[in-house]
Amino acid sequence: MLFRFCFELGEWEELDPLEQKRTLWEAIRSLTHANVAWLIPRWRNVPLLYEAGVEFIAEEQPFVLNLWQNIPRVAELGGGHCVGLTAWRVAELRVRFKEDARPAVLMFEEQIPRVGLLQEFHFVVKRGNGQIEDPSRLLGMP
Repeated sequence: MLFRFCFELGEWEELDPLEQKRTLWEAIRSLTHANVAWLIPRWRNVPLLYEAGVEFIAEEQPFVLNLWQNIPRVAELGGGHCVGLTAWRVAELRVRFKEDARPAVLMFEEQIPRVGLLQEFHFVVKRGNGQIEDPSRLLGMP
């Protein structure tokens, strides 16, 4: 069964970039929490992210709908973009290895053809030792 819900954030561009980043960070924390809750009773039967045969799948540009998937949906689709991959990795580090890993949000600007200059966000893992791990790059993001 597939459950979907959607935040529709009108006038997103009018938020200060720091508030955009905070909003996205809270949202990925929620997805990570859902992954942790799902993974706790199943972790022995779920492959590690890097052994699951999934890959980075780029989002369509320009964004119309940004879908964020949990572990079973990323596995079903054969991959995902940075949000789903990061939320999976953080959840497995917490559940399987008891590591205090967290999602992190990076901000940058990108020139998109036919769209212009956009404020972009990229999700990565902040490991318990403070190092940054990028599941998207490790799974094929150019």
